[in-house]
Amino acid sequence: MAASRRDDLHSAYWSTLRADNPKAAITLEGANSQSDVEFHVYGVRIAERILGRMERMAPRPFAWSSIIDIGCGVGRFALPMACRFQHVYAVDISADIIEQAKAHCRSAPNISYHVNDGETLKDFPGASIDYAFCGGVLQHIKYFDVIASYFREALRVLRDGGLFAATFQVWQTEDVGSGRLGAKVTAKKLNAALADEPYAIRFLQIDPQDPVPHCFVILEKTARADARDFAAFPVDKGPFRTGVFEDLASCAAMALKWKETPRPVTFFDAG
Repeated sequence: MAASRRDDLHSAYWSTLRADNPKAAITLEGANSQSDVEFHVYGVRIAERILGRMERMAPRPFAWSSIIDIGCGVGRFALPMACRFQHVYAVDISADIIEQAKAHCRSAPNISYHVNDGETLKDFPGASIDYAFCGGVLQHIKYFDVIASYFREALRVLRDGGLFAATFQVWQTEDVGSGRLGAKVTAKKLNAALADEPYAIRFLQIDPQDPVPHCFVILEKTARADARDFAAFPVDKGPFRTGVFEDLASCAAMALKWKETPRPVTFFDAG
């Protein structure tokens, strides 16, 4: 990747990074970013919801396995993953935020830290990792080809039968994002971008109560030819973020937002 593009991706995502409180660039909830305990609890609850779904279809016990956390930030998910997995590879575009992750996750000796180029996982060999995860990151990437690259790279580094879990927002309308608002992701775009990749969709969820709709998807690395159409795959409409933060005082503003009318889901648009 050209240095200018890497700088563009870096500045777009971490433009709100503050040296005194990097969590404010992640949660975007001012009160939650100020509360170390509640910031941690919210992250653990989301991680457990994702890992619980993955574990039901896991080909290999987590305790014997490795996972790569793409866009790890301060380690909000890497830390609870370290309690479940044999090893966690924490990857981020920002060297500064990796240092913050080391501090946040200092109690976990089974995490290694890696600065990447913001688009690939080229430092990791193919078929070398059991599971892959990318949460709360893709919705901030302004170029769809970079989002697609992370899907392809996750599948590349996975061993056969491995699972890739990703979350991203599905209400955007612009093909190129702006600032921290990412590019529009649609089923049609993902179908085209992954046409030559070895995968099957195992799970796809969109929480209808979320006023900022997110998609939670799990892909399996496999040569099987079934379940490859994101537009046709059955959508689970159960809770994703609903029910993980409402009791946290630092998330009061988010709880109020939950009463708003959800934004229209654009994931199934024709374009």
